[in-house]
Amino acid sequence: MIMPYRSLFKHRLFLSLVFIAGVGAHAFSQKVDFMHQATPWADSVFAQMSLGEKIGQLFNVAAYSNRDEAHTQEILTQIEKYHIGGLTFFQGGPHRQAKLTNIY
Repeated sequence: MIMPYRSLFKHRLFLSLVFIAGVGAHAFSQKVDFMHQATPWADSVFAQMSLGEKIGQLFNVAAYSNRDEAHTQEILTQIEKYHIGGLTFFQGGPHRQAKLTNIY
């Protein structure tokens, strides 16, 4: 008997998800060496941070290198006020992004 297309698709999807879940569970069960190494510098920096600084490090802000000085100042304000953890650049060339990265 031939399975209908929809049933075959669901069957393959189910098997794929079971396989992915199994591989993922196996990967997470393995000991990861770098997670057990001492990180004294990072630990000392983290210990000195306020709660607001720690929370700010969780955020990544969109930055545009093809915008005006007002945008650059807005990003600088966010960095100083909220201690944001990173920037993602959109639009603009690599030279302008490098220049702004040095400013930030």
